[in-house]
Amino acid sequence: MKYDIIIIGAGTAGAMTACRATQQGLSVALIDRKLKQNIGNKTCGDALAKYHMDFVKSKVGFDHPKGEELKQKITGLALYPPNKKSKIILHDQEGYVVDRLLFGQRLLNLAIDSGTELFSDYIFKDLIIKEKKIIGVKIKSKKTKESEEIFANVIIDASGANSIIRKKIPYFLQKCTENEISNVDMGYAYRKIINLDNSNQIEDIDLIQIYFDHKLARGGYAWVFPRGQKSINLGIGGMKIMTSDLHEKYNQFFVNFPELNNNTVIHEGGGVIPMRRPMNSFVTDNFAFVGDAAFQVNPLHGGGIGANLEAGIFLADTVIKANENNDFSEQSLWQYNIKYNNKIGCTHAALDIFRLYAYIMPNKVLNAVINRKIITENDVMSAGLTGALEMTAPEKLKKALKGMDIFKYMLKIRTMAKKMGRIKELYQNYPKESKEMPDWIEKINNIYHGLKEPYENIKNIK
Repeated sequence: MKYDIIIIGAGTAGAMTACRATQQGLSVALIDRKLKQNIGNKTCGDALAKYHMDFVKSKVGFDHPKGEELKQKITGLALYPPNKKSKIILHDQEGYVVDRLLFGQRLLNLAIDSGTELFSDYIFKDLIIKEKKIIGVKIKSKKTKESEEIFANVIIDASGANSIIRKKIPYFLQKCTENEISNVDMGYAYRKIINLDNSNQIEDIDLIQIYFDHKLARGGYAWVFPRGQKSINLGIGGMKIMTSDLHEKYNQFFVNFPELNNNTVIHEGGGVIPMRRPMNSFVTDNFAFVGDAAFQVNPLHGGGIGANLEAGIFLADTVIKANENNDFSEQSLWQYNIKYNNKIGCTHAALDIFRLYAYIMPNKVLNAVINRKIITENDVMSAGLTGALEMTAPEKLKKALKGMDIFKYMLKIRTMAKKMGRIKELYQNYPKESKEMPDWIEKINNIYHGLKEPYENIKNIK
C-alpha cells in the first residue's frame, strides 16, 4: 500500500498532522499501538492554552473543549516558593483542563472523518530503506501477529518522548537531526486524579497551581490542576535522573492536602516527558519528527498539547507544499523548521535556559526571589510568553542586597536573562538552509556550555 504520508503515533501531534493533511487532499496512514478506543489516554497535566485552540480552530475546525471533555476553564497560574509564604499569580492566562481521553478521541475521529486511515493496535517494527532513501515502514498487528509493509513519500515520527524510531534512522540520513538525547533533558512525572466528595472545596479553582521545592522535586515541581468541583489532578515531576524516589516525594507533597485522604483515586500513573528546547532540526530526506518526539514542549513544565497541535499543522502544510512540487528532500521540508521555531520554538528555547538556571538554585534563593518580588509577575509573564526576561540591574540588585547571601545568585539570574535573549534571537533567525546549520549549532552550544554539568554530576547539587 502506498500513501502520501505515514504517521507513527496517533497522539495530539500525529492526529493533528493527519487531520490537516487529509483535509487538504493527501492520503494518510496513521499507526498506533493502542486500540482505537484508548488512543488519547495519556498521563499528563491535561492543560492547554486558549490561544493554541484559537489557531487550531481557524485552520482545521477543531473547536474548543466543551461538555464532558472540558473539566475546568483556567484564567491563570499561581506559582509558589518552597516556604509557600507568598505566590506569584499570572492572570489573563486563559486555558482549559481537559479529559485527555475524550479530547484525544475527538481529534482522532476528526482525522478519520477527514479521510485518514487508522491502523490501531499495530506495532512499528522498522523503517524500509532503499538506495539510501526512507520509503516506508514495517508494522505488525498485535492481534493477528502478521507483519505488513506500507510505503509513503514522507514518514513522520509522532511516537512520543521515547521516540521508538529515532535510532532506526541511518547515520547518513541523520544530517541535522539529533540521535543521542541527554538524561538531563528527559523528565518523569507521576500523578493521581482524585475524586472529591461534596465536603471538599478547591482553593483558586480557576488557577493552575505550581509548587517549587527542590526537596520534593529536584529539577521540576509539584502541581495541583483543578478539574471542576468533582476532581483534582495532583502530581509531581522532575528530571528523570533525579526522580528515583518520586512516589515517596509524591506522598510527602500529598501530606499538604489532608482533606483528600478519604477520597477515591480515579486514575494514577507516571510517564516520561521531554524537558528541553526543540531539537536542532525536525527533518531529513522523506522524514520528519513532530510532537514530543521533536521536543515540542514547554521546557519549564513539559506541557505540550497546544504546541503539538500547532506543530502538526505546520508540518502538514509543509508536506502539502512538498507534494505539489514532488520534492520530499530535507530542504523541501525545511520550512517546517522555520515556521515552528519562529513562532514557538524561540520562546521554548529561552525557557530551557531559564529551566537549567532556576532548577539548580537552592530553596532559600527561590524563596527570596518570589517572596521579595525580585522576579515579579510581569517578569514571569514576559519570560513565559515571549522568552524574554528583562532585568533592570539597579532595582533588582537593590532588592537582592537585602540578603547578601543570595547576591551571587542574582548575578547568575542576570547572566541567565542575557543567555535567554541570545538563544531566542538565534531561533528567531533560524537557518534558511541546512548548510548554515553547523555555524548555528556551534552558537547554540556556546550558550549551553557548562549549563548541564551540575545536573550530570549529581553529587554537586544540594
